[in-house]
Amino acid sequence: MNVKIRGPALAAMLLPALALAMPASAQLHPTTPGLSDPTEPGSVIIFPKFIRGTVPVEPVAGVTPNVPQSELEIGIVCPKGAICPEHMPVKIRFHWVCPGSDDPATKFICKETDFDVNATVFEKIVLTPDGIQVGPGLPTKVVPRAECPRGYLIGWVIRPSDDRPIAFDALVGDAVLRETPNALAAYNAIPIQANPATGTVVATNGNGALIFDGTPTHYQMITGRVFGDVRYTNPTATTAFPTASEASLTLLTLDVKSNRPNYPTFVDFDFFGGNPSTIGNENQLSTSWHFICWDEVFLTDIDANLTWSFMGRKGVFVSDAAEKVAIFGVTDQDGPVTLLGLFETSEGTPPAGPSNRGKGPRHYYTNLFNDSNPVATRFRPGPSPIFLP
Repeated sequence: MNVKIRGPALAAMLLPALALAMPASAQLHPTTPGLSDPTEPGSVIIFPKFIRGTVPVEPVAGVTPNVPQSELEIGIVCPKGAICPEHMPVKIRFHWVCPGSDDPATKFICKETDFDVNATVFEKIVLTPDGIQVGPGLPTKVVPRAECPRGYLIGWVIRPSDDRPIAFDALVGDAVLRETPNALAAYNAIPIQANPATGTVVATNGNGALIFDGTPTHYQMITGRVFGDVRYTNPTATTAFPTASEASLTLLTLDVKSNRPNYPTFVDFDFFGGNPSTIGNENQLSTSWHFICWDEVFLTDIDANLTWSFMGRKGVFVSDAAEKVAIFGVTDQDGPVTLLGLFETSEGTPPAGPSNRGKGPRHYYTNLFNDSNPVATRFRPGPSPIFLP
């Protein structure tokens, strides 16, 4: 941990420089060439978090039904400028992507499960990671079970005739997650478009990897830094701090070699204090974290001082550029990588026991922001997928 105090004197020194650097209209930048837009439909879609399993909900006629902890909802629209006939078929290839395990033998291997789904334009698909029919209409497509209890889902449109990736910016979506029977929360999925100059087929490399570098015949890029609002952890409700809460970050990279060893991704963070706090408003605590492909981490596991009493109730955080770092015995590519994620807050006192940490009765997710500085990347899928009608 590194705490830096910033006072009025520093602000006074910076004011003239800021005035020179920010003329009235010069700060309005055009869209970064080659960068994807997470608010538009994409040829690729990413769900940063899924939870495998079911939870019981309110009894109906004396029976307590179980509902899925994850409903990953994919909508298919007609791409801009296209003409889509009624019930136009669309084929999507999906991958459940898992983090490295606790087993030393597979610690750096990101397991994944592939499958294809057939759908149509304007159809709504609902997937769950459980591999079973959970209830009436859930899921709308029964797909293979994810290999891990938590991870992320990526999907991309493919051509039915030969399964090659294609430019078809039609995918939108959101996820509904239930951490507990009473805690329901949702987030928006992240679409990635094909480069506008791409014709029909999106080219892959010799390993079949999807290429996100913003050039013609490839997908647009995403970024390697994240920013966001933060609500700091308050483990126990007291008179001074009346609402208990637990905060966590979900982090992932698209720089993945599925079912193969991967270098760890390292991220440096600056968390800034709010009011009331021990370190003072806007002053920063610097720390870091690392993960293999995907991770969900409580803030106080990143640094024990990321609490309401030390940092204040709410603040902001920024990351530095994420990078993979080479380790002995693993063959991968090091250097800058992509970074995506979610911020999650669990509010209220959870049931007793370590397994219930972060399972308060109320939840919400916050999508993260980026710096529009793109990072070229590749996502290397695993073996041939399972086909599902």
